[in-house]
Amino acid sequence: MAAMRRAHLDNYICKRFGQYRLEDLNPVQIENWLVALPLANQTKRHILYTLRIVLREAEREGVIARSPAEQVEPVARNHKPRDVFTKAELQQLFPADDARLFEIWGSLKYAAAFLILASTGIRSGELRALRWSALLQDANVLVVENGVKSDGTIGPTKTGKVRVVPLTGRAAALLSAWRSNAPDLEPEAPIFPGRSGKGVMDRVTLPSRLTAALSRAEIATNGRNVVVHSFRHTFNTLMRPVLPLTVLQGITGHSTDAMTNHYDHPTISVMVKDLGKQRESLAGAITDRLFPTDDTPQHDISRD
Repeated sequence: MAAMRRAHLDNYICKRFGQYRLEDLNPVQIENWLVALPLANQTKRHILYTLRIVLREAEREGVIARSPAEQVEPVARNHKPRDVFTKAELQQLFPADDARLFEIWGSLKYAAAFLILASTGIRSGELRALRWSALLQDANVLVVENGVKSDGTIGPTKTGKVRVVPLTGRAAALLSAWRSNAPDLEPEAPIFPGRSGKGVMDRVTLPSRLTAALSRAEIATNGRNVVVHSFRHTFNTLMRPVLPLTVLQGITGHSTDAMTNHYDHPTISVMVKDLGKQRESLAGAITDRLFPTDDTPQHDISRD
């Protein structure tokens, strides 16, 4: 819990109000900031609670006369289901023309990162935790064995299971191109590092990049709950009709048979071998289903 509160301070509160004097804060500022955060309402409520802890202590110690956060109306408790992208929207976000693709995402790095999210269905925390050792180029797969926790440290995946996911032809090509431009290629270095080129990418980067990309791609989001996690929902929704359930669950990490998972401990080499039997057909099915116009290697991906 303490680590979660510290993450709220470092990633949100101090970034917005770190240079303010406590007595200069007011409820309107806080409310406007909370509303604008590209986060789920439950997360916003947790962040507000963290801010209240700080300001309540400041009031108790006489630093301020009254905590402005106590006058802030909390965001609604109602959970709004995450929306999925349509096939047309996926094509808008990931056009065949590389110049337009990089214009939408701002760089090769983020174009590759989001295409991997869209075409594998992995969690954003798993993407941020990927290291170069997770890329098996000869098999065109990623080994997903870690995720970034709320305090910014790296731990096991949400289920604690290791899995391998196939890369589509374009995702593999973009990742290869990014590898040629990446600042650190050490096996344990993050594939998609933070803005400084070092360390793990912070949790606010992907949501802010998505917001900008949606605007550049002219995709309307009014009244919709479109977030980074929507790519995972979209992958699961569009691929479920065309993949065997066990194969889909093997890619996404979803599980409905806890006991089978508990006794299943295959090595990475075994999982890669099993996936290799159908990797090409899987990658083709993912491409055809999610990106039907992306069927030929006609892209110049040498630019960042």
